[in-house]
Amino acid sequence: MSYTVKLVHHLPALSAEERAVAEEAFRDCLEFALGGPDAVLSAWRAFKAAPAAGGSAQAAAAGDGEPDPVARWQTAEADASYFALKPFGPDMGDAYFEISA
Repeated sequence: MSYTVKLVHHLPALSAEERAVAEEAFRDCLEFALGGPDAVLSAWRAFKAAPAAGGSAQAAAAGDGEPDPVARWQTAEADASYFALKPFGPDMGDAYFEISA
């Protein structure tokens, strides 16, 4: 399985190389936190499906002793965003990463 990461921002001063470095850092951090590309996709899909499932994915995970996949995704995504954008300073404002598969 594969996925792509795209940095979305409104700062024209960011070069293509800087964007690529941030996207790679985000991807690497996610994969480290979640356990590789397949685990990233699995957690991302669980996160995307959670609102439609009415939280049943969270309840199911909590019932079998496994960590909540949605909470794992939210934590990993926040940490990866912080790590990837930190080198650019506080001026990244509303920048975020989009994932597509």
